[in-house]
Amino acid sequence: KQDCLNIDLINKVQEFVKNTFAYSTSGENDREKLSALFILVLNNLLSNKAVVKKVYRSSTVNIDYLETIVTFLINNSLESIEDICETSLNLFITSVLDDETIEPTLLKTIVEQWILGMPIKEIIISIENVIDIFKLDKIIGDLITFKIPIFISTFIEVIKAIYDSDSDSINQVQNYCDELELFAKKIKYGLPTNLAIDIYLNIFMDRLSTMYLFNMLTNKEFNFYSLMPILSADNNRTKVLNNFKSFPKYYVDKIKSALENN
Repeated sequence: KQDCLNIDLINKVQEFVKNTFAYSTSGENDREKLSALFILVLNNLLSNKAVVKKVYRSSTVNIDYLETIVTFLINNSLESIEDICETSLNLFITSVLDDETIEPTLLKTIVEQWILGMPIKEIIISIENVIDIFKLDKIIGDLITFKIPIFISTFIEVIKAIYDSDSDSINQVQNYCDELELFAKKIKYGLPTNLAIDIYLNIFMDRLSTMYLFNMLTNKEFNFYSLMPILSADNNRTKVLNNFKSFPKYYVDKIKSALENN
């Protein structure tokens, strides 16, 4: 039975490898090396077979991150973690980040500013032009809005796989997962709250316009669907549209449409 489990996992890994961009663009020798690398990762994880088997079933995980996260969570109880979001980010920085890409402390500073909704130009000024806007844009596109959210999603799946049968900690586990899910969304979209993210997804699909409307709100505790009828009231609607007069017509039309449909 154990051998069957190993063969099943190896088949899953090999299938995963064949669907990667690296595999599709490599020659035969490099494909063999790539497959061998993934199998090596799998073998290192087999001491935690039950966890690995559950996590592999999730379509949201990245196989490259599994060993790092499983090892960390096996060696550190959830109860010992004070800030699960900071812990997940620190684990990515210390275990996954290539120091040649960006200095770890600088990346953490940029992430913190990014999730506050700060515009890229302001982030550049705040870090005193240590990197130029082109490199920052690449770091945001590759690391911050792509790799880090995937890492955190994998972190969530491993937590669930390890603790899903532990009835004593189920509430704590769910709380941690909820915190991490919101944290991953904040990093992906570069916005500070669920409300800001909902404004982005439902109206603008643009950070600057989203933060402009978000910062107009005196009460930021509303959820999106409670907020929109309030903004659509005649006096509020006029104020909102007047404040957006200087914006390009595309974004004015977006907010007009959202207000009219509530």
